[in-house]
Amino acid sequence: MLPGYSIEQWYNYKFSPETAPLEVQLYFTGARIPMMKAEQIKHEVALRNGVTVKDIMGRTRVRKITKARKEAMYEVFKETDYSLPTIGKVFGGRDHTTVISNILRHCRDNNLEIPRGANWKGRSQ
Repeated sequence: MLPGYSIEQWYNYKFSPETAPLEVQLYFTGARIPMMKAEQIKHEVALRNGVTVKDIMGRTRVRKITKARKEAMYEVFKETDYSLPTIGKVFGGRDHTTVISNILRHCRDNNLEIPRGANWKGRSQ
């Protein structure tokens, strides 16, 4: 059993090679290739929210999935120095304005500061 995962998470989560958390992929493949920080964040957020990375990358507008997608974009923006267009590409070719909108909404919904001191003119929380 990998540390950090409960029996319930293992039982209820449907793993596939593409959607398994990074630790699970590394455990079963023995791979030691470092994953991009953004990919690692997407895996962690997906596991926390009970969705798959494929869901986060997809176009669905189901509330549970969009919440996870916003959180993942916020975390990638906060934890990396990727530009907004790069983050959009990481999330399936989304526009940089979509990334801004998702970050602002996540900050507003969770009473968080906008990371990196970003100041997007004309945008309000």
